[in-house]
Amino acid sequence: MIPGHRVLFITIVRCVRRPLLIAAAALTGAGTPAIALAAPPQWTETLPALRVQVDARRNRAWILDSDAIYLYDVQTRRLVKRIELPGWLLVDEAYSCAPDLTIGPSGAAFVTSNITPDIWEIDPQDITVRRHALVLDADADKDVGLTGLAFDRESGTLFGVSAMLGTLWNIDLRRDTAYKVRLSRPVRGGCGLVALNVQRPSKPAPPILCIAGSKPADGVELNSDMREGRTTSGACEP
Repeated sequence: MIPGHRVLFITIVRCVRRPLLIAAAALTGAGTPAIALAAPPQWTETLPALRVQVDARRNRAWILDSDAIYLYDVQTRRLVKRIELPGWLLVDEAYSCAPDLTIGPSGAAFVTSNITPDIWEIDPQDITVRRHALVLDADADKDVGLTGLAFDRESGTLFGVSAMLGTLWNIDLRRDTAYKVRLSRPVRGGCGLVALNVQRPSKPAPPILCIAGSKPADGVELNSDMREGRTTSGACEP
């Protein structure tokens, strides 16, 4: 466990016609979630959600279903747009964790495939979709789907985790590339990812990446160039 921090993982998985709690996966020093919003009936009656993210700053809720992503206005509870993801592939959760959905610093939404190394970026202004077909520096012969995404708040670096392979990736969306982070051992579970920035008295340190889905929760402590990491069992336990 990391002193002074409580880790909260809220993973929304498939649930058909049942009440849904929308919440942002959060890490806070006070141990409280950043957002907690009860979903209105019209959301859950029609949408069996794979993942949900709430952007409190922009009053938006993004709901990922198996056919598209749905953007809602939080205040009015109305659907803003149904957004299809061209070429999006996913495998059933019996074989892998669900694809992930995260919100970037600009408010853009990012969606993964859990079977291919692709990321779909949805512009927060005009809601257009851009597909990033990542070129990997390793494991090109494997099905590298990403089941967890997280931005490092300090550097803006995007990380992804693959539940099927237990691998961690440092992603550059400007070049559409990703390099495999060398780990002391593979990460377990990998059904979600959270980047924790720990305050240090010296210069800013790389984030600790917490792996949702592993029990006890694995944590990855990255080195200064974020190309290697030490995997520690239970490092992100509350």
